[in-house]
Amino acid sequence: MANEDAKNIIKNIIDNSGHDFHLKISKLLEEKEWIVNNSPYYNDPATNIPREIDIIAEKNFKIGDFFYHNTTNLTIRLFIECKYIKPHVVFWFLKKNVNKAKELAKNNPVLSGKEDVYLESGNKIHHYIKEKEVAKEYSAENNNQLLDKAINQILNATLFFSKNQNTNFHTVNFPIIIVNSFDNFKKKSQSTDGYDPIINNFEIEVEYTNPNNPEYFLIDIVAEDKINDFFNYLSENDIKILQETLGWDFRQREANRRTKKTHAIYK
Repeated sequence: MANEDAKNIIKNIIDNSGHDFHLKISKLLEEKEWIVNNSPYYNDPATNIPREIDIIAEKNFKIGDFFYHNTTNLTIRLFIECKYIKPHVVFWFLKKNVNKAKELAKNNPVLSGKEDVYLESGNKIHHYIKEKEVAKEYSAENNNQLLDKAINQILNATLFFSKNQNTNFHTVNFPIIIVNSFDNFKKKSQSTDGYDPIINNFEIEVEYTNPNNPEYFLIDIVAEDKINDFFNYLSENDIKILQETLGWDFRQREANRRTKKTHAIYK
């Protein structure tokens, strides 16, 4: 009987830990050729408290000049919390603050200072401005703070690593919460009285207020069975926009440098 009790206790620990889901997502990312760092710790400078995030995943892209003799680097970095959610959750959707979403999409070393038109290139559109509605509030069955810890972990990690990133790389960060399923997720829109099932990946809008510098974030909420949809869109839109913009700027700088060098030789 004691052995059976111990087995039940151990099974309960495993079932409620979320570690299996976390490791499953890590393996999936590695299969997609992301460099995965599991459960990294960092020291929050604001509170001097060690913090942990489930996953930081990176992928590097080489950007070259006209002849590819010189290159620079684009790094896409994902800050990920994995949440295995069983209860029913309702998200209240409101109209997205498009102006702030555009500012956020350009808040990186590649698109900083660019016009809004850079966010839409040909048939490509940055996913932060694609959808016009965004989740703003949520309530969960028996737990109205179900996602709060995940949101805080992601925002703290994103802010910390953004301020301490390698300046030799053009690094663009995306905060993401990956959940097991949208089966129990519902959407309550401002324009309707009822609710609808959530069937597609979406974003939650967060106004992160701190005493020194209030910041606006969009956090992607991605279901396990829709991970491919998310990464395919990110690859074919956001990342290509960043690659093309950085590539053009880099090649222009290299061409100007060569021109100045040639003029100096013949002076």
